[in-house]
Amino acid sequence: MTKLIVKTNDLTIEANSSYKNLLEEIKLKLKSSQLKASISVNHELIQFYWDIGKLIVQRQDVSKWGDKLFEILAHGLSLINNTPHDESNL
Repeated sequence: MTKLIVKTNDLTIEANSSYKNLLEEIKLKLKSSQLKASISVNHELIQFYWDIGKLIVQRQDVSKWGDKLFEILAHGLSLINNTPHDESNL
């Protein structure tokens, strides 16, 4: 049986293949969970942007020429999250 000596600051562990398998399993589960979290976050962001786009289009449909909808909306969004927005970003 191959043994691996794992040393940290205050601890020395004699690791056999069972220990290495446990670490590998934990590593795989961690990577899997990180991937699932990324997919979930991306899904929510896409849904968020889709909903914002729909709201803007609905408002655009009822606004009149010269209302400066995008200019005013860009300014308002800049105030909300302290990030500069430009009409072209909308």
